[in-house]
Amino acid sequence: MGVASTDGLQYNLFQTIIPADTKLPCEASCDFKILEDNQRHLEIAYYERDVKNYPLARRIDDDGVRQVDILKIDLPAGLKKSAAVVKINFSVRADLSLDFSAKVLQNGNAIGEGALQISKASDLF
Repeated sequence: MGVASTDGLQYNLFQTIIPADTKLPCEASCDFKILEDNQRHLEIAYYERDVKNYPLARRIDDDGVRQVDILKIDLPAGLKKSAAVVKINFSVRADLSLDFSAKVLQNGNAIGEGALQISKASDLF
């Protein structure tokens, strides 16, 4: 499981968050920056990569990489893009169900914890 990332001028790279063959249950987190001051929503598409059949897939538009869903996170007001980080925790249970949690850090301090709304674009997983 992973997300799209950018490395220099290379866009839409698959960035692994939970590697294939990881023993379940497991969890991992990833930090995201906001794009503008006072941003109120963050959408994060997450993907899975078929490592066995497509070992060379490295971009989200390659064969063997498919979008699973999009997380939509409502953010608190007053965030500054230079100081805010949204930390998303991805958890996979033994039954393969997915859970997500998020917290917002501004200048290293947690804000809005427990009040963040996370929804998915679909009910697939």
